[in-house]
Amino acid sequence: IYTLSLHDALPIWSAFFDGGVDARVRHDGRLKKIGGNAGRRPPWRRDMQDTRNMREQVVRVRATRWTADGRSSAVEESVLTEGEFSLSINGRAVDRHACMPGDLRELAVGYLCSEGYIERMGDILEIEVDEGTGGVSVRLAEPVERREPTPLPPLEWDPRVLMEHSRAFLERSALFRETGSVHSALIVRGTEPLCFAEDLGRFNALDKCLGKALLLGVDLGRCTLFTSGRLPLGIVLKTARADQIGRASCRERV
Repeated sequence: IYTLSLHDALPIWSAFFDGGVDARVRHDGRLKKIGGNAGRRPPWRRDMQDTRNMREQVVRVRATRWTADGRSSAVEESVLTEGEFSLSINGRAVDRHACMPGDLRELAVGYLCSEGYIERMGDILEIEVDEGTGGVSVRLAEPVERREPTPLPPLEWDPRVLMEHSRAFLERSALFRETGSVHSALIVRGTEPLCFAEDLGRFNALDKCLGKALLLGVDLGRCTLFTSGRLPLGIVLKTARADQIGRASCRERV
């Protein structure tokens, strides 16, 4: 994957593989079991259009607006809602942090990928999501052991295509236009957009986008990842680890 922010770019190549996942999504006290490819969402075109209801992600709050000359006025502002994401792997708690409500399954799968806990989607045997508490429980085939990223080969790209995607990416987020406080991530291949995600944190947005791609079974070889935030070391390492899933999967196919 090429990772591109508004400020700089890093060439990273990746290919991904879709394996079977037994997922149980808990919502309002009910469990829904999803096994293998039957758990896929619709094709990417619907995924790109099916954005979560903004009313579930935004609340209106009373505020006081002050101007430079010292005058104030009562206004209403749009503020992002905040939830919690807590992840346990094989019964062991590994992470807990704030996130925007929704897409917890995608967030968990992307996190497992980008943090080096899995080498292929087939490593995930079961996912159970509690939308009420934000808890996600994952069962992996192997003991929990994180992988470190390895050097990646270069990849050529067309600057004109990237600039076209950049302009569309900056205009895409209605949540950012309303609140000014959300990060976004977009994965494309050539001229085709594949997956889009957003969250209050840029790391979460990246993981949700990766998770959507992996769960959809999209072949992300030779793709580009756009992010609205800068590229600190953590984002670079996440993207590099995601590449290793693709290379492991390619070896399985040969």
